[in-house]
Amino acid sequence: MITGAFSIARQAVQLGDIPRMRIKHTSRHAVGQIYIPFINWTLLVGVLTLVFAFQHSSNLAAAYGIAVTGTITITTILFFAVVRSRTRRTLWQIIA
Repeated sequence: MITGAFSIARQAVQLGDIPRMRIKHTSRHAVGQIYIPFINWTLLVGVLTLVFAFQHSSNLAAAYGIAVTGTITITTILFFAVVRSRTRRTLWQIIA
């Protein structure tokens, strides 16, 4: 997750979607190895907020389950919307 956050932030900076921030390259040979202090501190604050908000790992596990269920639901709804708009079939034909 940390590497992904750094990579996405770097790409967003390059595209001009977010303000410029300091990006440190940690290797002279590998271009993709970067460190962005602001993103690192933001992740720290986010993790600490989650730890203090949920207090127990069982609460965090329940929240994760709800997030996964929500993601699956939204993905299914979007799938049906795309299929319906592209094929011009009724919802019942798509479900079948």
